Amino acid sequence: MEIYRIVVVNHKDEIVGITVDGVEHVTSFTEIQPSLEMVTGVDGAYIEGVGYADGGLISILNIEQVLRQ
Repeated sequence: MEIYRIVVVNHKDEIVGITVDGVEHVTSFTEIQPSLEMVTGVDGAYIEGVGYADGGLISILNIEQVLRQ
């Protein structure tokens, strides 16, 4: 039996649930930097930017682009 998690996001004033395999950590960012022009191994359209937390950089998904697919 596979176990999934549901991540709930507020997108365009609507509450949307996204099924994911798992959630490792939930955090907040005070500042998000724009993503680099070239993102290795991932289509850059899916990356909104990067945030710094817990001593490392974390990629921020472009939820608009993800929900289009």
